[in-house]
Amino acid sequence: MAGKTKAHERQIGSSRACIVEALFRLMKKVPYTKIGVSDIIKKAGLARQTFYRHYKTKDDVIIQFLEHCFAPADPESKDINKGYVYLMSLPLKNITRHSAILKMILTSEAEYLVYRQYEKWETHMLNLFNDTLAAEENIYVRYRLLFSIAGSSHIICDWIKNNMPIPVENLIEWLMVKNQALVD
Repeated sequence: MAGKTKAHERQIGSSRACIVEALFRLMKKVPYTKIGVSDIIKKAGLARQTFYRHYKTKDDVIIQFLEHCFAPADPESKDINKGYVYLMSLPLKNITRHSAILKMILTSEAEYLVYRQYEKWETHMLNLFNDTLAAEENIYVRYRLLFSIAGSSHIICDWIKNNMPIPVENLIEWLMVKNQALVD
């Protein structure tokens, strides 16, 4: 029975991968708003019910991809002692790895999905620092943190759209310097 479960998991992974790949291949040629689920399943060679078994909408395909991209690649992702700039930089490894696809999403009328994912990341970051923010009882600290996270998200999106003109390490270092200036 365990073997059947693993085979089923592989089949699920394979179906999802076909759907994601089909959507991204279509996005290279067709504006996102013009792509329908029927286009995706035709390109993937799958049945409509297979698509809906995994996703409710085409947005969900991109959202799942973005959740993977924004997942921290560091086991210390909850260590707030490293600072919020460090924590904000954790997804940059995954983001850099998938930059071509992210650029396509950012420039194909689906940009709102990336910003929606950043909003989730902002909430995650604020939740990590809730105890610190409450202890200081200083609303200015919260707004500095939120400003830093939101501003960084726009910088990172612009960085991706412009073919990452500076190395990721330099971008992280620059963000750390700018954010430290906010704190001081």
